[in-house]
Amino acid sequence: MRRYIKQELGLGKDEAAKVISKFPNLLGSSVENTITPIVQYLEEEVGLGKDETVKVITKFPNLLGLSVENALAPTVRQVLTLVHILAQPEPFLSLKPAKHPTTWDVKCSR
Repeated sequence: MRRYIKQELGLGKDEAAKVISKFPNLLGSSVENTITPIVQYLEEEVGLGKDETVKVITKFPNLLGLSVENALAPTVRQVLTLVHILAQPEPFLSLKPAKHPTTWDVKCSR
């Protein structure tokens, strides 16, 4: 695992240590079954370059514990859809934080 993090992802010793300290379960993960599919998804499906993928993994190492099919891909689709909707000249949705810190009030103007 450490070899993959350093050689394949190109993380330095300090960066690799930071990733592992933020997500220690990574050490027990399978490179072939867990890590590689996530890296491939980020690069091939999302369109990130290798450097961008490394930045995302370094900033959010817990992504490496997600299932591409059940968690990562659906979340990315939702975020991209929301970004697309909000980028429209006249967005028909307005978002504002709700009372609960993990929810949003969504209002539709159409």
